[in-house]
Amino acid sequence: KIALGAQSQRFDMARGWLDLALDDPEAARQELESAVPTAFRMGSTRISLWAQAWLARTQFALGDWSGAIATVDRAAHQLEDATLDLLRPLVHWTGAQTHALRGNWPAAQEHLRRPAASSHDYPMMFIPSALARAQCAEVETDYAAVIRALEPLTRLEPPEGVDEARFLQGS
Repeated sequence: KIALGAQSQRFDMARGWLDLALDDPEAARQELESAVPTAFRMGSTRISLWAQAWLARTQFALGDWSGAIATVDRAAHQLEDATLDLLRPLVHWTGAQTHALRGNWPAAQEHLRRPAASSHDYPMMFIPSALARAQCAEVETDYAAVIRALEPLTRLEPPEGVDEARFLQGS
């Protein structure tokens, strides 16, 4: 039986994210894939986009780069309609890194350009944007650019309590 509604979808997404954080990407993939559909589950587009962003990271970690790109492309298309700018850097992070590693620099640059965020944005936006820039620079062996991309992260104030952005810093 499939549970309907955003509440079960939110639970699956959170459990998948936690599985990824705890280095169990196979379990993460299953949970995140179940959190993606919205139409037949009467779920939330916002939660689906969060799940897709983390599913793409999971697929990347598992070496399923084609799957990661497909997930990023699907989520990026949905982002255009949903206008949820907060999620844009998280979605495009995996696209930038994967395309850079494949040597597809025009696509990598497009994924870097679309979600550009600065240290003035929310950490949830700024951290994946900085990581994407650093990882693309690393592929190009431009280590000065890696340091430039990551240096602002050293100035972030540590949050009190549990904070999703902290997981991004360790990713």
